[in-house]
This record gives sequence, structure tokens and C-alpha cells, in this order.
Amino acid sequence: MKYKELILKQESKNLNVILKKFNQAFSENEVQLKFNNNNLLLLREVDINKLRRFVNNQKNDLDTYLFLSNILTKIESIKNYGLSNGKRNYTDYNKERKVINRKQKEEKRGIYYYAQDNNFKKKITNYQINLKIK
Repeated sequence: MKYKELILKQESKNLNVILKKFNQAFSENEVQLKFNNNNLLLLREVDINKLRRFVNNQKNDLDTYLFLSNILTKIESIKNYGLSNGKRNYTDYNKERKVINRKQKEEKRGIYYYAQDNNFKKKITNYQINLKIK
């Protein structure tokens, strides 16, 4: 599965508890926390409102709340994402926009492709009338 990776440089005395809570709240298709030498956040599709609610529900444990608030801030600062079913998609968000051989297809189709076979009404403007008179 493809993820966007964020390395978090933060410490917490409850890393294992935070890891367990966080990964139980979100599926692998959304977002996951992994810990190695650096704290690693793996993003895929995130319901940002669900994440905000989750963080706010941790206010009773200040250390956990501050750790997760920092994660939320980092995620919200990412501006490259697409929206899909109310979730922010951080991987493949522009996949459907990429066209293979775009230039060749444009040349083959022609410059007036979208205007062909239309019955546009010709409307003469005052500017065109003034040009004909002069």
C-alpha cells in the first residue's frame, strides 16, 4: 500500500500507549503511527474531522494530547491533497488528472475539437459594425 511518510521528531513517555490508541482509532487505509528510531506517521486518506475529534478526546492526558496535537498540526499544514468521500487523500490524489501522451492527443484531436459540429449563432457586435463602416 502506498503512503505519504512524515517523520516526527518528538518524544513522549507514553509512546507505546499512544501508538496503540492511535492505530486502533484509524485503519491502515487511513493513517498509522509506526515507531522506530524516528516516529513515523504514514498517511493515506484521513478524515480530518475524525482526527480532530480523536485528538480533542485525549485532553485528559496532557502528554498524549500534546503529542497528538503536534501530529494534527503537521497534517493540517500539508497542502498537497485531494478530497475523496470527505477525506483528505495524500497519495494518488492527482492520479486521475494525468494523461499519457497529452500533447500527441491534443494534436490529433485538433485545435477546434470542442467547437466542431456546433450551430453557434453569429452575433455581430457594435465593434464589428464600426469596423465595417470605416
